[in-house]
Amino acid sequence: MSYTLTSTSRAAYRGGVDTSTAYAGYEITPKLSRVVRYAFTAPAQGVSALSFSVANVARAYKYNNFNGIRFAVTTSDASHRNAVEAGGFEGHAAPVAGNGTSYTVSGSCEVNIAPGAAFYLWFFPAEYAHCLWSFANLGSFTVTCEAGAASFASIDSAVETLGTLSASAGTATAAMTHRLTLCDGETARLTSGPFTGSVSLTVPRAIFAAYPTRTALALTARLQAYSDAACTMPYGAPAEAAVSVTADAGMAPKLPAAAVTSSIVNSGTVAAAATGQSRVRFRLDSTKFDFSDAPGASAASVTVNGTALAAPAYEYLSPVLTANSTRFDIVLTDTRGRRAALSRTVTAQSYAPPSITAVTAQRCDSAGAADESGKYVKLSASVVYSALGGANAVSLSAAWRYRGGSYGAETALTPDTAKLLGGALDPDKTLELRITATDGFGQSALRTESLAGRRWAMKLRPDGLGVGFGMSPQEGSALELPDGTYYFKCIMHPYDDMVLCQYRDITARSNVKLQLERTNRELKAIQKAAQIGRWKYASNERIFYYQGYTDILCSEELQSIPIDRYCELVVEEDKAVFAQWLENNERQPDENGASYRISHKGSIYYLQIQTCVREEQPDGTYYIEGYIQNVTDIQRHRNDINTLTHAIDNAKESIFAAREDGTLIFTNRLFRQNHRIQGDRELSSYKIYELAGDMSGSNAWQRRCEQTKEKNYTDFIAYHPVPDNTEIQAFEGTMYHVTSDEGEVSYWSFTHDITERLRYESQIKRLNRIMDTTMKNLPAGIVVKDINNDFRYVYRNREAYTQEAYNRKASDQEASDRKISDQEASDHGSYSQGSSSRKISNQEVSTENAIGKNDFDYYPPELAEQKRKEDMEIAATGTGKHWILEGKDENGNLLILDKQKIKVDSKDFSPVIISIEWDITQLELMKRELQASKEKAETSDKQKSAFLANMSHEIRTPLNAIVGFSRIIAESEDADERKAYYEIVDANNERLLQLINEILDLSKIESGIVEFSSGPVKLHKLCKEIYDAHIFRTPDGVELIYEPSDEILVIDSDKNRIFQVISNLIGNAFKFTKEGSISYGYRREGERIVFHVTDTGTGIAPDKVGKVFERFMKLNSTAQGTGLGLSICKTIIERLGGGISVTSEPGKGSTFSFWLPAKEVENPEDTCPELFADAPPANPENGNPGGVNSGGVKPTLLIAEDTDSNYELLHAILGKVYNLVRARDGMEAVTLFDEIKPDLILMDIKMPNLNGLEATKIIRELSPKVPIIMQSAFAYEYDRNAAKDAGCNEFITKPVAQDKLKMIVKRLLYSVESLVQLKALSS
Repeated sequence: MSYTLTSTSRAAYRGGVDTSTAYAGYEITPKLSRVVRYAFTAPAQGVSALSFSVANVARAYKYNNFNGIRFAVTTSDASHRNAVEAGGFEGHAAPVAGNGTSYTVSGSCEVNIAPGAAFYLWFFPAEYAHCLWSFANLGSFTVTCEAGAASFASIDSAVETLGTLSASAGTATAAMTHRLTLCDGETARLTSGPFTGSVSLTVPRAIFAAYPTRTALALTARLQAYSDAACTMPYGAPAEAAVSVTADAGMAPKLPAAAVTSSIVNSGTVAAAATGQSRVRFRLDSTKFDFSDAPGASAASVTVNGTALAAPAYEYLSPVLTANSTRFDIVLTDTRGRRAALSRTVTAQSYAPPSITAVTAQRCDSAGAADESGKYVKLSASVVYSALGGANAVSLSAAWRYRGGSYGAETALTPDTAKLLGGALDPDKTLELRITATDGFGQSALRTESLAGRRWAMKLRPDGLGVGFGMSPQEGSALELPDGTYYFKCIMHPYDDMVLCQYRDITARSNVKLQLERTNRELKAIQKAAQIGRWKYASNERIFYYQGYTDILCSEELQSIPIDRYCELVVEEDKAVFAQWLENNERQPDENGASYRISHKGSIYYLQIQTCVREEQPDGTYYIEGYIQNVTDIQRHRNDINTLTHAIDNAKESIFAAREDGTLIFTNRLFRQNHRIQGDRELSSYKIYELAGDMSGSNAWQRRCEQTKEKNYTDFIAYHPVPDNTEIQAFEGTMYHVTSDEGEVSYWSFTHDITERLRYESQIKRLNRIMDTTMKNLPAGIVVKDINNDFRYVYRNREAYTQEAYNRKASDQEASDRKISDQEASDHGSYSQGSSSRKISNQEVSTENAIGKNDFDYYPPELAEQKRKEDMEIAATGTGKHWILEGKDENGNLLILDKQKIKVDSKDFSPVIISIEWDITQLELMKRELQASKEKAETSDKQKSAFLANMSHEIRTPLNAIVGFSRIIAESEDADERKAYYEIVDANNERLLQLINEILDLSKIESGIVEFSSGPVKLHKLCKEIYDAHIFRTPDGVELIYEPSDEILVIDSDKNRIFQVISNLIGNAFKFTKEGSISYGYRREGERIVFHVTDTGTGIAPDKVGKVFERFMKLNSTAQGTGLGLSICKTIIERLGGGISVTSEPGKGSTFSFWLPAKEVENPEDTCPELFADAPPANPENGNPGGVNSGGVKPTLLIAEDTDSNYELLHAILGKVYNLVRARDGMEAVTLFDEIKPDLILMDIKMPNLNGLEATKIIRELSPKVPIIMQSAFAYEYDRNAAKDAGCNEFITKPVAQDKLKMIVKRLLYSVESLVQLKALSS
């Protein structure tokens, strides 16, 4: 940087004495030296170089050898020679060319002067000779100097650790000493040694020691200049540059093998690893983790096979090993996300639990000889087990007991070795043996054996025809039995030392019992399937007993309920039916039964009760018993069938069903109406072929039936289907072949009137004919070529030049054109997709000049050659060519040309080729537009039908509850019950109103009635308004959080629509969030503003996430809502040029995000200052800020309402809290306002004498501050805008939502902060 400095003082010297008053023309004395000194002060940046130029140094008189003027720069004012003799800076001017010659002194030099220091510039003779010289100007003197601040000539902008950072200083400071420092803010992280020109630094990993979580640093490189070699005297301001330092790949932790120990864990005593038994325990010693290559980092996580280990123990117990070789991957992750890994493989031997493969046991004597009467048992057993190379062992033992007794002590056995048990065993008792094998893992195998006693054997005969009894049954003692299963009853009596057994054949009785049990099981199964239960009523107890499988109150265990309590469960409308049934049974069993409904656990069930038995008691009381059946599913199916029948009967399609002979068996309303079927005439008396105008008789009907049988359906069009009805031109429909379960064949036909469509098609055909005629009469480009004269032009009109300008020079396009036949062109309107956009200017060629020329004179050789081949082919074959060419003209506009070439032979002239080409662009576009309109009309008709079907369901659902419970309320005498029903009716009123409003919104948006008004929107202010509007509707246990971002951001968009979308999303979140928080906000992302609403609610199932923005899509069938809200949000956002999406996790919550274009408003503080102004207090002119009168008086509200019932409703809602004054029209409202000065006004739009809008405008002239709420049954946007333009603060639609009205009134009368305090106090 250059500076100009002016001297602060000057002095003249002669022989070392100041002679500043005598400069020029002084006396000459021997050895007199003339010296001039100028003093300067260095600027704040210091001085690294200076230059000067002084003109008109005059009157120089030379003595001896005068060689000009020299100069020197010093920082001392003692003597210029001090600097020169010490090697200081010195310059030399050009010598003088003679006595009296004027010349210029100029020079420059490098210096090193500290900022703010004093320095001096000296002028003196080049040699110590006697001379006389002078400056023409003896006043101030200036020099130009370069600042001494540091600067970068170059520096690396990015470097890795262990890499080299190179930098060099600027040329202006090359003579100085420098030092380079890498800093984070004001903290130095790396500093170089002193250098002059350039430096290279190795960046150590330790620079990250203070940043344990980062792998990249944005540092500042500072270059400081110094005036001394030791860098102790800073020179000016430092230069700065940004440097990015990235951790190298090797800067990661290490996991030494010594840090990991492992051991095998078994449930028993075996030390070896075995599949299915063993686990592996890993322990990691964190003190041995190595972070030497990752300075500052520490352990963030440790995982083994993906499982995170808890610090500081870092212990892991694996699942049971299932494979012979299992690999364990141990990963240490540091706080920077860098990893170190170590693998361990554990080998396990295959293992199977022990198995007792064979057992041999027999009674014997003490010597081991077989003896049925012996008192010993000789026992041996074989065992198979996994030895695991000797690490596993098995123990074998046995215990015995008499049947029914307890096992005794275990006796050790040796596998495959016999051992005697007992010694005093009773041979007459059945002996049970238990053999157990247990291995080292504690896994056991168990096997039991029985040895029968000596007496009372029973066995089947070998031929299967009998059973024998006795100590040793023989053939002769067997009881002969025929084939089959028999049952015996055995009675045993002691008889001497024996037992006398008596057997009785009970086969017949047992079979009857089994049959009865089987029948009971089947009956129970039937009752379960049919949901049938048994009941009994005791009149003396007034208790209702029940048991069975109705799934309502019933179970297999007998239960009871007082009859009065049971009557309470009966639905109100059915109580009389049930009471009448009960009364009928007091006299005699009511065989007709009764059907009624009960309400149980929040659901309605349909029941059918039937009396079977009535039993009189001596005391005059009675019992009645019977069956009860849960017919809920049956009744609901009936309801569904009735609904379906109603839907079919009222469908917009004409529907009938007929038998194969043409006899009608079903018709819907529209069919009967079209064909004038009388209601009092039997349907089976009609034949379809007698009613249908498109059928000539039964044969026509049979042909259609045969066509339908081939593929189970047939599509058809019936022209003039209704005789004597000329308005219906045709039906289009489908007929289906249906076979019932009983094998009965019928044919079902579904048709709809296509008269309107045929009229459209007729109109299109008529327009096509008009277009064809028009094309024939339109001027066309015509070229006539003489075949016998080298295809030279006989005629070429000007239209040909205009249209051929598109093709001329376009050989590459012409070659790619697709030819189609005349039939294709006329029937389908097909054309090639030639899309070359090359623009070629039309050459003005006269018709006269064209005669005698050919295509080679007009087109490039390639295109001319192609045209010649076409012409020759047509001339040879006599077959013309016709094709459509689509492309762009010279201005880039769409151009569709119909081109045709034909050969014409005549005896009057030689054969010619005629090329005709005309522009059909407009006609073709018209065709496409008509076809698109037809398809759009058909699609719209289908969508309308689907929409109305959904609307019927959605409206009838809340309406059903309103009508039903309103009737119940009228009949109920229970205050609590009425209150509960009131709440149900109110909730369904809200639901119905929300549905209507959302339908109107959706309809207005899609039909274009609603205009989106753009304007400046301050997003922070908007979000605060949303917070104020919703904070008091937030569910208990849920926190509403606004997350502010750029608080001064102003965009150009529709504020009301953004408010509507965010409010809808927050309202949705209220429904599904029972605890936690709901947060919302916005942020800037490039050219978008992204908004979000996040909740901690139930979340959305993955299979429903992609459908949430569809119409009538409800995430929870039990939650209140119409299923239109999110669809409206999507439509609004797309109309605003943005997009909307959702992410969700079931059980954790959802985030709805939408973005809008970031169209910022320039200088919003100037163009829309109202967005930055604080909101004024409510109605301060009345001396009543915030609507609270002093002295505790209730605020006064002026109600402008002409309808008495509407005023009474407002009085019921607000009259207890506020003082209400009524005006019956707009004029009275203006008058009363001036008299009572109300705190707030509720104004109706439609009133006599003066409507609400005009009244509001007059009041606004009297008071711009009083809050005004406009209320109206008009729900359109332009009504809301009209109210806003008139000066209203709020707009609410009828029917009025009580909570919303109360909230708005409170918000306008009180500050938000006060309301928050009130809510906190109330909670």
